[in-house]
This record gives sequence, structure tokens and C-alpha cells, in this order.
Amino acid sequence: MKRPALPFRAAVLALAAAALAAPAAAQPAYLDAWTRTASAHFEIWSDAGPERAAEVASALERFRAVFSRLAPELELASPAPTRIFAFRDADSYGPYKTGADAGGVKILGQFLSHRDGNYITLNADPGFLGSFAVVYHEFVHYLVQHNLPGAPRWFNEGLAEYYSTFAVEGDRVVVGRPVARHMQWLREHSDLRLEDVLRVRRPAQVFDEAQKAGRFYAVSWGLVHYLLAGGDEAGARLAELISETASGGDPVATFERVFEVRIGELERRLRRHLLGSEPRAAAVPLARLPAPEVATEPAPPAPLLAALGDLLAHMGREAEAERHFALALDYDPGFADARAGLAYLRDRQGRHAEAAALWEQAVAAEGGEGAAAGALTHLLYGRHLLARARGEAPGREAALLATAAEAAFARAAELAPEFAEARAMRGYAHLFGGLDPAAGIPHLERARRELPERSDLLLALVQLYVRADREAEARAVVDGDLALRGEPELLQAASEEIERWGLIRSANRAFAEGQADRGLRLLDEAISITSDPELRMRMEERLDTLERRMGAER
Repeated sequence: MKRPALPFRAAVLALAAAALAAPAAAQPAYLDAWTRTASAHFEIWSDAGPERAAEVASALERFRAVFSRLAPELELASPAPTRIFAFRDADSYGPYKTGADAGGVKILGQFLSHRDGNYITLNADPGFLGSFAVVYHEFVHYLVQHNLPGAPRWFNEGLAEYYSTFAVEGDRVVVGRPVARHMQWLREHSDLRLEDVLRVRRPAQVFDEAQKAGRFYAVSWGLVHYLLAGGDEAGARLAELISETASGGDPVATFERVFEVRIGELERRLRRHLLGSEPRAAAVPLARLPAPEVATEPAPPAPLLAALGDLLAHMGREAEAERHFALALDYDPGFADARAGLAYLRDRQGRHAEAAALWEQAVAAEGGEGAAAGALTHLLYGRHLLARARGEAPGREAALLATAAEAAFARAAELAPEFAEARAMRGYAHLFGGLDPAAGIPHLERARRELPERSDLLLALVQLYVRADREAEARAVVDGDLALRGEPELLQAASEEIERWGLIRSANRAFAEGQADRGLRLLDEAISITSDPELRMRMEERLDTLERRMGAER
């Protein structure tokens, strides 16, 4: 299945750094120094001062504008809310990093992508210019994952490295400057081993040796730079290559066929492009970009603490997150987002009764700070209700919980129409509590288009199709998108779903015709083909209940 050709002409850089040391305990301080800055596409919480926060917002807006000009076919609107935290210095940033500085390497910025939203953190100290490079690099990874989930790894990393050099230089912005460490590696090594780079599929193939990592990043960056310098024709071929690679097949043979070049000759061209003279960068005059408009206000303590707590909670730092939520409630005892944060933590801790009470209080206050925050509250509340519905036996209580969950997801989507996860969960809810599966299909079909990287949505869509007696569409998903994903367990689960529901329908017809023994045999066969142990156990329990009831009736 081919994607439309993308006229790529330029790209971005990366300085990713992560360490394994335990992070410091989060201790928010100087709350009155924090501001909240809003621009057209970003919201930034910062203690670096209003002017610096405005600079961060302007830099991100310009980066987004340049990327949209150089890659106009990519969808830049995020399908999930994004929160940005710009810290004034390393001390302020320290408690909110997913690791610690080590080995002489400083963590300057991080990008955390989660189904509930995206989180960007960076050290906004003007002395650390590399902070933005990290964010640009990770933002490109996010865009590639969202738009081109089947893209080869060399393209993903090379594009991120290319664009991480984004900078304002006088009256223009520039991307694609030479990356010093990559240029040094290329000068010192004559053997590019391009075939090895093209075949890399997993990070483990890169990071087991420093030498392999140096080659992979330098050659990937160089190859992307070379291809993007080739104009629209090379861009069209690159788009074709990404589509062909996602469909499977040998990546080296595919590259040679699409670009009509042997790998050995490509290596020679690549060296001439990179080392014959300084690689040319792409530039866009500032006058052609919209002037960023930003507005800054003091950050209210309760929303700030809840936002930082939400960041920590999604980093898995539950104890620190709970302290932030509790402190937010000290400032504002009725603040809904803080109660929602505590409820989320209670669910993660298995304390569902406590979570239920907190969720009711949070939802009654309609989610707190702004539409995005309210949307997240309703999304998480819906998940809480759906988890309870799944634990109930089929009946009135399960139906009530599933109906309430569907309503919560609908409210989340209403508050934040761009929040694709809310639509996905709204469709998913129709698999439970006896809800009409056909009514969930439109929501999941739209979420599938908005979140092309999410293979799990394909499985859920297959499940809805078969339960709505639309088997042909279910098989089309299995034989199409799922078959191309290269995920055998997911493919098996979807294929099982189609066969299982065929057996269940036949069993129901047998019961309706008074053929009880045949119906029980068909249900037993449906259980026998089920590889998911949890689902198999639930089906066995229901079959046992049915057999006992039928035995009593006889």
C-alpha cells in the first residue's frame, strides 16, 4: 500500500542523551517565578523568566513553520496534547529528568511521547544552546512515527540529525548544517558499510558497540542529507522507498531498485557529496515565516503543580507526582486536575475504590484548567470505568459502566477535538458491556487514520467489525494493514478473532434451533483456538456457567 509522494527537501538534528542514575527527588521551589506562555501551537511552563519563555515559544513556532514548508505533506497537528516545561538551569531541571547527567554528558532536553499526551522538557539556560537541538531531534522522531510508522530506522535517525541543526542566523533560518561529529567520523573511516546501515531495524543492532553507533548515525545523517539535496525527484523516490520498505522485502535491493543505483556507486556519490566540499544547508528567510505571537502570564500555583505532577506520573515517578498533587490541593482544595492526578495514581496502585471517589470529584468539577486538561481527566476517568466494566460479568452493571465510559471518552473528544486517543477509546468501549459494536466503528476508523503507528487499533477494529457482522471488512484489515506490519502475534490474534466469532455465531444459531449439545461443542472449539490465556479463562468460566444452567434446566 503506497503513501503519496512527499516532496522532502530538507531535515533536522539530534543530541539525545540518557543515563541510568536515579533522579533526584522532585522538590518544586520558587513557585512565584513560574510563568505560563501560550503561542499558536504550544503552551510552555517555565521558571526561566518571561523573556526566555517567549524565546522558547518563538523558536518552537519557527521550527514548526520551517518544517511545514520543507515537508508540506506531513501532518504537524499533534493527535495528543503537548506540554512543554522550560527550566531556568540544571538545578531546576534536575528533579524532572528521566535520568541524570553522567560520564561528562549533560541531559539538556527530552521528549516523552505517551498515549495520554506528549511532554517536552529542556534546560532553558542560555548557556546550553544544545537544549533546542535535542527537542528538535525528538520532535522529528515524533512526526515520523506519527506520519510514516513504517519508515526505515536510518531515515528516522538521519532526518532527526539533519533537522537538529535548525538555527536562526541573522535574517534567515537554516537547517542542514554539517554535524561536526559525523563529518569527523566520515573523514576518519573509508568503509561506510552502507548495506549494514540500510539493514538496521532495531536499536540493539546499533548500540551494542560504539563503533557501530558512530557509523550508523554518521552514515544515516549523510544519506538523508544527500537525498534531500536531490530536489523533488529524489523526494518522490524517497517517499516511494519508505512505502516499499514498510511493505517488507530486502531493504538493500529495494533501495537499489527505487533509486536505480548500486550500493557501491551510491557510497562513492555519498562521499563526494559530503567530503568534496562543505554540505550545503537549506535556508528560509525569516520574512517568509509568520511572526510568532506569544502571551505570558504568571503561573497559578495549583495548575503548575498539577502539570508538573502529571509529567512525573507519566514518567513513572509516583511518589514525587503524589507530593505535587497534594501540594496543589493545599493551594486549591477543589482543584479538579490534582484530584484526577491522584485518582490516576490510585488506579495504577490497584486502589480502585479510592480512585473511584477521587474520579467522581474530579469529573464533577469538569476537569479544571482548560480544555486539554479537562479532556485528559475525562479520558483517564473513562479508562477507569472501562477497567471496572471488563471485570464485571455480562449484565446490567457491566453495561452501565461501559456506557458511562463511552460518555467520558465522548466528553474528552468534545473538549479537545484533536485528541485522537479519546476517539480511539470511545470506539474501543463498544467491545464491552453489550454496547452496539457498529456504533463504535466510525470512531475507531477515524482514530486509525489519525494514529497510523498504532497497530493495536487495527486489532480493535477487527474485533468491532466481526461483532457487527462485517467479516469482509475485518478480513480486509487482516490481509492488508496488519499483514504489512510484521507483528505475528497481533496478526494471529486478529485471525483468531474472526474464526472465534464465526464459531460463536454458529453456536448461537444451534442453541436457537434447540441443538444444545452442538452449541456447546462449537463454544468449546472457540475456546480451543484462543491463545490469549486471560480471554480463554473468561470464556471457560462463561461456558461452565452456561453448562450448569442448562443442566439445571434439564
